Amino acid sequence: MVSPVIMGHHQRVAYLSYTLGRAMDTPPEQLSLLVLSASLHDIGAMSLLDRQRALEFEERNHYLHAEMGYHHLKDFPLFSSVSNVIRFHHHPWNHTPDAPDEIPHASHILHLADRIDVLIDYSRNLLEQSREIRDKILPLAGTIFSPEVIHAFHSQSGKESFWLELLSATQNDQPFQNIPEIYADWSLLNIVEFSWFMARLIDFRCSFTATHSSGVSAVAEWLANLVGFSQNECQMMMIAGFLHDIGKLGVPTELINKPGKLTDAEFNQVKPHAYLTRQILSPLKNLPGLVDWCSFHHERLDGSGYPYHLNAQQVPLGAKILAVADIFTALIEDRPYRKGMQIDRAIQIIQEQSRSGLLDQRIVSLLSEDAEMARYVCLNSQQYAQSRYSEFFKHLPESFAFDTCPLPH
Repeated sequence: MVSPVIMGHHQRVAYLSYTLGRAMDTPPEQLSLLVLSASLHDIGAMSLLDRQRALEFEERNHYLHAEMGYHHLKDFPLFSSVSNVIRFHHHPWNHTPDAPDEIPHASHILHLADRIDVLIDYSRNLLEQSREIRDKILPLAGTIFSPEVIHAFHSQSGKESFWLELLSATQNDQPFQNIPEIYADWSLLNIVEFSWFMARLIDFRCSFTATHSSGVSAVAEWLANLVGFSQNECQMMMIAGFLHDIGKLGVPTELINKPGKLTDAEFNQVKPHAYLTRQILSPLKNLPGLVDWCSFHHERLDGSGYPYHLNAQQVPLGAKILAVADIFTALIEDRPYRKGMQIDRAIQIIQEQSRSGLLDQRIVSLLSEDAEMARYVCLNSQQYAQSRYSEFFKHLPESFAFDTCPLPH
């Protein structure tokens, strides 16, 4: 989503990892975890620069995004089993002084698969490059790469089908048809936990947004209760608050953290995030209401919002609640270009937007009638998120630093 240069990289690495693992007679269940690891391997690359650097064969600071990915994944049950694989996916086979004695075998497979893909120039015919890539990779057996994994690569990469299926891996899931699915308990409680995990990925890219989704989630749930939503609907609203900005994973951190007003061109790079939110969440077929709430949170009742320009009748009540919660939270929190507003000024702005026909008057009235409680609900949730944010970075290497976003003090 962030750049055409990066697009398809993770699907291709998943295919390469799967093919190498299968050639090494890896059990089916382990193949599933290997594909999952490959799909998530650069999850710790926060900025566009981080992600572009990950595509350099002799990558600089490659351990940092791997360590970041490990800390994102290790505490979430569904992904904890692959966190160590991702943590060590850039360590050479012959190790480095700071590497553990036992690096997961899957890390060595993922390492080679990742480096194969970054060597490929996808503007050229792939078969014409195969010999060049083999000539660069094969001599690194026993140093950078595992001899066993190199042997699997040697046995597979002599086939034209190995390279041709690599291209199809970004277009369909045919190469992965025989992989056992990884089943998870998707109870409502676990969906809440998953939504918090995703909010952390969205928000932790910058100290100024580190608590935004948590604040929106808490205020939206509180407003939903006042409006008369059921307990289940209120929980879904909490989840929607965590997920509403998931499309911002497709927006470069450099723009989110810009210490000034965005230009029109820059804002046009941010605008698609609501559309991307819908694209990301659309597989949740059994939660269509939640998908609409999240993807319509920038719609305005007079049709002037984005990206669909819906009117008041077309915007569901949940999206109207989320829009008010989002604006309120954004106004009272610090941003790179300004300090958070006082509560009276924030309410004044929201009321003006309501009178102009942009926001739902009933929801704005409920917020205004108990603005101090709304502020308490928001800040209380954000304080908890801030503590999680600080704890997260405490375990990262001292040398870690964002290219464009400061760490918390």
